[in-house]
Amino acid sequence: WIEPVASKTPYQLSIEVSNRLNSVRFNLQLQVFTAYTVSAQITQVNGNDMTGMSNIIVPTAGTVTVSGMVHPKYANAPIANVPISFWIQREGSSRTTISPLYTDSQGRWSIRYPLSINTGGHHNVGAYHPKNSSFEVFDTFLTHAMRVTKSISISSLPGPISGTARIKNQGNSVLTGLNAYIPEDDINRLRAAGVNNLEFFIPPSISADSSVEMDVNMTVTVPYLNSRFSVIVESNEA
Repeated sequence: WIEPVASKTPYQLSIEVSNRLNSVRFNLQLQVFTAYTVSAQITQVNGNDMTGMSNIIVPTAGTVTVSGMVHPKYANAPIANVPISFWIQREGSSRTTISPLYTDSQGRWSIRYPLSINTGGHHNVGAYHPKNSSFEVFDTFLTHAMRVTKSISISSLPGPISGTARIKNQGNSVLTGLNAYIPEDDINRLRAAGVNNLEFFIPPSISADSSVEMDVNMTVTVPYLNSRFSVIVESNEA
């Protein structure tokens, strides 16, 4: 019996063994558990359709929607209310499993998974039926996560002043081509407040899961400065 058909109730088997002198018959029950085929793919990122796309990049603290279907192997039709386990794993980190999720009337299932602002790197996703545990990778995505771990503090006015910020790459791949700038509205606000000669110094890259310092130099022409501003840090990847 190479490919037994799954059944909700046990099979009743009768086996007879005999020779020329005697024969023996005995009965037994055989349970063939239901086996399922589960599919999964990334269908949305922050509400935008990603069905069938590759090389998916998810913004920092974004939301990934993973969807799929469940087919029983013994029938070519989806069924409802089948439990599945969804898993997601950042390469180099432990696996997170969410279970159970249940299929709808069309055999479909879906989950919206919000990413932490502290999460970056290559991620794998998959799903399986509890009786067919498997960590086969069904889809992948990449998140580039930079975070300020030390903000800029400015004092000693007026005159030339400087500050330092620390930028951390929270992903597991290098970020290259770093560039820092202040949005135009903030620049105009700073100039109106008496700030001139604004400069940034930042290394060209950040290694995986490490930090770099960004220096900010400026000249303040007034004895008191009360102005907030934003610094945008970009890379070739994020």
